[in-house]
Amino acid sequence: MTLGIIGACLIGYGLQELFIPKPPVVEIIKANTSPSPLPTAISNIVVDVSGAVENPGVYTLSPGSRVSDALVAAGGLAVVADKNYLARNVNLASVVTDGSKIYILKKGEVPTVVTTNTTTTSNGNTTSLVSINSASESELDRLWGIGPTRAQDIITNRPYTTIDELKSKAKIPDSVFSKIKIEISL
Repeated sequence: MTLGIIGACLIGYGLQELFIPKPPVVEIIKANTSPSPLPTAISNIVVDVSGAVENPGVYTLSPGSRVSDALVAAGGLAVVADKNYLARNVNLASVVTDGSKIYILKKGEVPTVVTTNTTTTSNGNTTSLVSINSASESELDRLWGIGPTRAQDIITNRPYTTIDELKSKAKIPDSVFSKIKIEISL
């Protein structure tokens, strides 16, 4: 009988753990109390916003600001802004770089292609440079290695402040960029 009582106690003890769980073990880890270094100062960027905006001018923005932030700083779009052109050709989510120029067309205004810069080819011919900030898709498509898709990528990621930004913003490969860099301008 003593053995039966001991067995029942052992069984009861084992079942007790199922019905009454042990409290969880909590380990306290000491936090690092040394102060974290202060972030390094990042200088602001300056952009020129003009055209069909409420308050054209030069604005100081935080690093990482977008084209849309620059337009807000300029008071938003003017009533005369060509919103259809803007929706099709300006990437409002594009990050603005220091020294950028953002121009918003007015309704009825025709975008101008800047071709005042010229270059001389190896055979001595003079040719106009293609502006990556204002050329049409078909004008960009004529460049070596730029098809309709890459041309649209170039347009979508405007504005550019340097021609080298084609590689980072429009993802133009180095092999293509090295062949077209003498044929393009801002």
